[in-house]
Amino acid sequence: MPNAHAHHYVPRMHLKRFATPANGRMVVVYDKEWKATRTGGVKGLACERDLYTLNCGTPKEDTGIEDEFLAKVDNDASTSLDALAGGVLEQRTREVLAVYFATLVLRNPRLIEAQRQHDARFYTEIYRRMYLFEPRFRAGVRSHFKTEAEFQECWKAAAPEHVAVTANKERTMCTGMSIVERISNAILGMSWTLLVSSGREMFILGDRPIFSCRPGMTGRSPVGLHTPGAETIIPVSSHACLVLSREPSQAFAWQNASGSQVLEANTRSAHAARRRFFATEVRQEWVDLANRFDKWDGKIDSFVAPNLDISLNLVDNHLFRPLLSDPVASVAASQ
Repeated sequence: MPNAHAHHYVPRMHLKRFATPANGRMVVVYDKEWKATRTGGVKGLACERDLYTLNCGTPKEDTGIEDEFLAKVDNDASTSLDALAGGVLEQRTREVLAVYFATLVLRNPRLIEAQRQHDARFYTEIYRRMYLFEPRFRAGVRSHFKTEAEFQECWKAAAPEHVAVTANKERTMCTGMSIVERISNAILGMSWTLLVSSGREMFILGDRPIFSCRPGMTGRSPVGLHTPGAETIIPVSSHACLVLSREPSQAFAWQNASGSQVLEANTRSAHAARRRFFATEVRQEWVDLANRFDKWDGKIDSFVAPNLDISLNLVDNHLFRPLLSDPVASVAASQ
């Protein structure tokens, strides 16, 4: 059985692109919760034990998501990121990176937990409606009891106010991985612009590497990939940051980044980081960013809109609707 249980939601090959000059396996870690700065090895950063393991600790334990699917995606993406950093974006490279970026969205621990909690509320509501309004459900339960008295005792104990319905991570992860293609297609159809910095101007990388917002909004509230006017950043190295937008052209552009563009990208990365962001060295300007933004509180209600969508035909999930580009269609789909 595979033993790669330290699952990276920011792959090591991506973190290494922000490594210190002295050691390609070390990065400077800015901690927003502890307001501290330290140097750490990429092997132990941005990872959680068994984050993607299904049926963990049982005879049916399955690490296939990490060992087979994500390992291949990350390996292919490493070569493609090298090509992108060199200013080359062929169609195959673009397709590989679109899948990789889609997994970065879906593998984030905070989003996984948010979705799991939403699933629990969703299943609870399904149970409540079945209990109150579905005669076949009641009849099915009744068939297991010989007497009406026994059934009534059980039925009262099974009332919705007495039952807690939980959602397991297995369902959440399988649902998430099943829509990688949909998210990657959304990314593939966007305009890609690579901002390249030089000299002392460098980008940082958050532990939530992909972030979408509407440029110019002071609060930098997160929105969906396809929200009108949205702009998505993906820092790909200390000197390159990819910007995705829904401009009419789907071409690839390469441009030198100004100091203000680097600062804005870094501000978004620091704001979006779940708890930490990473950089090549210690700088006061990045310390200030770590002190400026608190870590995410982890509450689902704090989401304005995350960066992906699950088809409303599969799950009626308000968390995932903002990817839909047409607000009218969103309303119609929910009715």
